Amino acid sequence: MSNIFLYGAHSSNALIRLELALEGISRELSLTRLPPGPLFSSTTSLKMRSNDILLLYAQNEADIEWFIQQRHNFDGFRLILILQKRSSITTNRFILLSPRLVADEETSLFTVTDYCLNICRKEKLLA
Repeated sequence: MSNIFLYGAHSSNALIRLELALEGISRELSLTRLPPGPLFSSTTSLKMRSNDILLLYAQNEADIEWFIQQRHNFDGFRLILILQKRSSITTNRFILLSPRLVADEETSLFTVTDYCLNICRKEKLLA
């Protein structure tokens, strides 16, 4: 079964609210929030395995640019990009991350949880 990790470029109240919202929508998902900073600098990242789901949370275009610079760290993970407000993003450069899903925090959290649940259910059937 895939692990699901939530990662933001920096710590913020918005990231904590997102974590609580995702956990509140579905009790079936086991979500681990990674600390901000270099992806593999914390002991929490030791749980990460290839093919795990990595939710990237971007509050603005600067966060997206930071993720793009760090994208070599995301190879092998199933990326889902969650934007705080899609309307505040004026560029499509996030496509360079090759996310499987791009969601808006305000309108698409149910889509994110459904996507994650479907992946986890399929893996249980195949296991």
